[in-house]
Amino acid sequence: MRIDDSRQIFEERVGEIGEFLDFIGATTSEVGRARITPTQQRILFSTIYLLLYNLIESTIAKSTQAIVEHMIEDGSWTLADLSDEMLVEWTRSNAKTHMEMNYERRLEDTAAVIKEAFGGGALRAFRIDKGGGGNWDDEEIYKFVTKRIGMAFDISPETNAMVKRPVIERQSIMKAIVSMRNSMAHGDLSFSECGSNVTIEDLQDYVNRVISYLRETIDSFERYIVNYAYLKPDSRPATDMGEGSDGANAENI
Repeated sequence: MRIDDSRQIFEERVGEIGEFLDFIGATTSEVGRARITPTQQRILFSTIYLLLYNLIESTIAKSTQAIVEHMIEDGSWTLADLSDEMLVEWTRSNAKTHMEMNYERRLEDTAAVIKEAFGGGALRAFRIDKGGGGNWDDEEIYKFVTKRIGMAFDISPETNAMVKRPVIERQSIMKAIVSMRNSMAHGDLSFSECGSNVTIEDLQDYVNRVISYLRETIDSFERYIVNYAYLKPDSRPATDMGEGSDGANAENI
């Protein structure tokens, strides 16, 4: 998985959402003609929230995976080259410090980490556990990429303002998507209830906001990767991608 692959998958899913919007837009003329009921239309509308949440979480997961793929592809880097943040992520993945286990298993995993650390060999594949628990809104994304990964998050002021603007019950769009998705998943609200009080024009606006935000998010991941910002500054090869890939941007706070 490379960042170009992540971008391609993102655009394919954007296309799917666009096609679904076209479909439910066409159904609006059928309401009341015995072809589709108002309840059925609301259920269709609510599905947009699920599609958008899937897009958000998959974008972060696949872009994060692309970091590790880039890191290990040429076999040049060791643990000593990693940035402080990425060394913590490597340790979290291999020692499984975020998981509950018995003391014997904990000891085995710790011993394996020590053995690999002292071995000094090239980095092997590992998994950056993004966590999130179904709550990936813009604030969670910001904390993950800046605090956990150490990535500059270059979201434009216009896009940042757009994604922060309240849209549903005084919630910003991504918080509203998380809320709707979890309400449907946990049975707190029906699909029909989640799809009420919204128009096809509203849904198109929500989709546009999320897509703009995620495209700039992928751009930030790309700058981080091609500038080798997962390495310590003195281990990074010279690049010409530009500034902004090795420090945290406060634009999204």
